[in-house]
Amino acid sequence: MKIRLTPELSYLIGLWKTLRLREGLGIQADQDALDLFTKLVIGQKLIEPNKIQMAKDKVYFYHTQYKKFFFKIVDSELEKFKYINDYSGNYVAGLFDASGRITDKGIVIMYGLNRSDEVLLMRLGFLTERRSEGVVLMKPLIFLRFIQPYLKLKKLPPGVDTKKKRKRRVSGD
Repeated sequence: MKIRLTPELSYLIGLWKTLRLREGLGIQADQDALDLFTKLVIGQKLIEPNKIQMAKDKVYFYHTQYKKFFFKIVDSELEKFKYINDYSGNYVAGLFDASGRITDKGIVIMYGLNRSDEVLLMRLGFLTERRSEGVVLMKPLIFLRFIQPYLKLKKLPPGVDTKKKRKRRVSGD
């Protein structure tokens, strides 16, 4: 069986990367994330539903080929997701759904990112700054415009307008 990277699988790998477990291939998170992970795994037919194991705050399954594939993609994330497209959008949205939040002031923070993730974001054109609370994105609206179509777990606050603003026309008198 040859496993191919798809945009949907990219999202799942991004979600898994931050929330992953040591045992099997799974995540440890809140109930919404567990339900989403289970739904995506079943929807993409990675494993039969009866082979998924659930506990109070974790869900996982055993599949050696997929586990190796997930680790291979994470290890080569700088090469796999170097262009702005559906693959990188889904992967970064998975990372954000797993570990990101928007503060009341509109600051976008992502927790648990390593240096490789920061480099990936910078290569995609998103300036970051590492602070004690996590990695802060310097131009949050541009970042949110990029990931909004791919988000599955988190909803953007009502005050965040990700629609492109029109440029003002200046008359040339």
